[in-house]
Amino acid sequence: MSRPSPSRPDRTPASGEEIRAAEGESGTTINQNVTILTGNDITGLTSNPDVNVPTTIVTVSYTARKIPVPSTNNIRMLSASSKIWNIPKLALIDENENYSYITAEDNIITQGGDRVKVRVYGDNGADFKLVVKDITNTKWYNWETEEFENGYNDVEGTVGSGSFVLNLPPQTIETTYNTFFTSIGSAAYDPSLPTEDNPWVTNQLVNPSTTFKFQDGGGYISEQTTIKTHSPSVVLNSGSINDGKITINITTTPTRGSISVQNSTVKTDDIRVADNETVVVDSDLTASVSGRVGTITGTITIGKSSRRNTDILFHPNDFFTIT
Repeated sequence: MSRPSPSRPDRTPASGEEIRAAEGESGTTINQNVTILTGNDITGLTSNPDVNVPTTIVTVSYTARKIPVPSTNNIRMLSASSKIWNIPKLALIDENENYSYITAEDNIITQGGDRVKVRVYGDNGADFKLVVKDITNTKWYNWETEEFENGYNDVEGTVGSGSFVLNLPPQTIETTYNTFFTSIGSAAYDPSLPTEDNPWVTNQLVNPSTTFKFQDGGGYISEQTTIKTHSPSVVLNSGSINDGKITINITTTPTRGSISVQNSTVKTDDIRVADNETVVVDSDLTASVSGRVGTITGTITIGKSSRRNTDILFHPNDFFTIT
């Protein structure tokens, strides 16, 4: 049983005996470096004091956000200042569900050529390599001289560095160009972009001719024709062109004997077109015979015209009879 501490004033300095007695009763060690201890300092010491700490509940509300990782090396888009490319599309080619890339001819440029600005989009600073090849003449575009030359050429660029000039020169024959990217470093090209196997195609067409003539065969030979030259696929009878009303004078002769007029009135429905683009809007034509020569004269109005050379035909048997 522990001995009680002597009764004494609380603020009176404690003696060494009292300090040792307090240590024995409480099971604690009193720091001997303390200069003065009073009765209050050593009364009621315990080895395992009960400490009441008030409980504090903290409610935390937060929103978790993923730290974005910067996108790098991606090439996403290729554009030009005018519509010069035909882009291949995956299409069903047979009943066995086989697919292949088909490139339509939706966009064309004329024989006079075109000069366009080309820009590549993607992650800023991403590298790319772009090629334009003249397939018809086996030449490559030199982006510095802005000319097509013999021998391979390309341009190595960086996204964000601006646009490039593509100069498609005048041509006297129909010319096809392929545009495509090639690999460089860690560049990652979007699957929709052109490759050498599936390039974007530019079709440069020369001005076609529409020839008005009698159809050969059935005992007749076409003789004199009328030719109209125009830009590809233009509407001739409207807008600033308004050149669709064409005067024609065509002739035919029989391979034997002579001919006479069977029907002098030429109806628009009697006119045959050799392509799927040309549209005959109207006509004012008359058939006649002079000697062994059959003739159709007058005017014919063309709306939409062809993009390549084509014929507008008249069958002699619709207007003449061999006698």
